[in-house]
Amino acid sequence: MILLLLGSALAGDLTVDMLDVGQGDSLLLTTPNGQRILIDAGTSSSGVADTLLRMNVDRLDLAVSTHPHADHIGGMAEVLERISVEAYLDSGSTHTTRTYRKLQETLSSLGIERKRAQAGQLFELGDGATMRVIWPGTMRLEGTRSDLNSNSVVLRVENGEDCMLFTGDAEEDTEHAIVRHNFQPCGLLKVAHHGSRHSTSQSFLNAVDPQIALISAGEGNRYRHPGDETIRKLHRMDVDTYRTDLTGHVTIVSTGSGFRVEDGLPDSAPLRFEKPSPTPETGPVTEETAVAPVIIDPPAPEIPPSVEETQTEDVEKPVDPPQTEEVSSFRLFLQRLLFWK
Repeated sequence: MILLLLGSALAGDLTVDMLDVGQGDSLLLTTPNGQRILIDAGTSSSGVADTLLRMNVDRLDLAVSTHPHADHIGGMAEVLERISVEAYLDSGSTHTTRTYRKLQETLSSLGIERKRAQAGQLFELGDGATMRVIWPGTMRLEGTRSDLNSNSVVLRVENGEDCMLFTGDAEEDTEHAIVRHNFQPCGLLKVAHHGSRHSTSQSFLNAVDPQIALISAGEGNRYRHPGDETIRKLHRMDVDTYRTDLTGHVTIVSTGSGFRVEDGLPDSAPLRFEKPSPTPETGPVTEETAVAPVIIDPPAPEIPPSVEETQTEDVEKPVDPPQTEEVSSFRLFLQRLLFWK
């Protein structure tokens, strides 16, 4: 207990930025001592390099590609070309796509060594914060629905009492394998595979027991991510869920003794607010400053007068407009009716 309190006292702020990259993934970690770690870089059109430079990030201590699908590595080559990157880590999986080949050529031309992630690797992030690789294991998963997804790099970051889990596109096979290895709960979960139904099993959620869930997905994407069942599971567990498809960029700060949300709204919050009416200027109203009233509803149609109304004379009644033939006939009918009454 003394060691835990000491670790918490020494912990500084660790910031997690989930970038808004549409239908893809990209997260930036800023450690207590200022190190920068990029996990994935969205698609080639998501502009991650531009976003990082706008955030005054011109150097990365580590870039991580969780797996070689284009929605995770598409923007990585441009990041490597425009931003200084000290080290590069990936899952060890290869792919046949042009996007993957371009990334490997960029790594080679810049002389950046490609290191393979393996469970057990530990990175010191300063002020007691650590990052540990918990997947892929020594025995890679094969014959799954998607071996590339199932062997995604999964990272566990600890800062004081806080724990953060970053899962790439890991699927249920990965989750079962991780939980079997004496897995411990984690307060923040980056939901795998954009909230797909192929990930985030109930048994995995029970093991993680998160307080906060992050989901990166594109607004109105054709995959319908995140899946309805995934969202229902998170809501049943009262997990505060933040989604880029709803509110864009999300920033969470780990203080070492809890999380603070600096940007983004949970999906349970109202996402649209009524615009406040402009405050009228003070002072006398003149013809120049008078504002014409806005008509909300059309005027009610005129109703012909009843028999009783026709018997009442109004001295100050304005002059009636010329009567149409139809109206005159109607009044003649009323006069006859009164005569026989």
